[in-house]
Amino acid sequence: MDIRQLRSFLVLAEELHFGRAAARLHIAQPALSQQLKSMERELGLRLVDRTNRHVALTDAGERLVLEGGAAVERFDSAMATMARVRTGEVGRLALGVSPGVDPVILQQLLSVAAAVDSEVHPRSMSSTQAFTGLQRHELDAALVHAAPDQPGISHIVLVRDELGVALPSSHLLARKRSVRVTDVNGEPIIWLARRNDPVVHDSVIDPLVVAGYRPGRVRETPNVQTSLSMVAAGLGISLKLRHEVTRGHIGVVWRPFKDVDSSVPTTLAWRRGDDAPLLRRLVRAAREIAKRP
Repeated sequence: MDIRQLRSFLVLAEELHFGRAAARLHIAQPALSQQLKSMERELGLRLVDRTNRHVALTDAGERLVLEGGAAVERFDSAMATMARVRTGEVGRLALGVSPGVDPVILQQLLSVAAAVDSEVHPRSMSSTQAFTGLQRHELDAALVHAAPDQPGISHIVLVRDELGVALPSSHLLARKRSVRVTDVNGEPIIWLARRNDPVVHDSVIDPLVVAGYRPGRVRETPNVQTSLSMVAAGLGISLKLRHEVTRGHIGVVWRPFKDVDSSVPTTLAWRRGDDAPLLRRLVRAAREIAKRP
């Protein structure tokens, strides 16, 4: 017995008239009678008592209306859910997010899932860990501060953030509107250790070194807020994106570099060929963000 036969029986149970039921189903009356006989043979039960003038459900038929009606509702609900999965309105997505990603960008991407009945699960991790997670199928996408060079990984650069230096507000360089990379040579630097995220570390430091930068003693910190607190305390300087240093950070000022292109990309990366509907929605949203001036 298939779902088509069950639907036909439920219509017959409502009408209790073969002609009217066949008309609703847009089939010939003999075809409806044949479907009923096939169901009764398969079940080994009489579902309908019928005469030339009367059609009535048997006890088994009434029971099938209850069970079959619930089964058809569950089937229809499952098919509707599958349609929503197909369009990305339902689903789950694991997203790796690098520390320091602009929360506004993350919020804009998460709002794609919030607008539908879907779930995006952000996980904080380095760019290196995120790319590994993509290759191992542990992540569906990654929002990171680097462009991947691994095979099989596609990406979109959403924005490019300007890199500069966070200084104690009492620092002599805080009086300038911008600084040269050589102005901070030898200064103690409060930043991430290379082993924590070599991809981002090298992509940021290498252009500065080429421009003449020579860092002083490195003090490692676990996050942006701690490093800015250390800068405010006069323990050193820190390389920071413009959005990471706001007016709310008392005792810290941010100054751009004027002699080197030090922009850092914010990138959405995913496995090439992955066609999951929710991922497609996320990629479309990323493309829209990338188009903005």
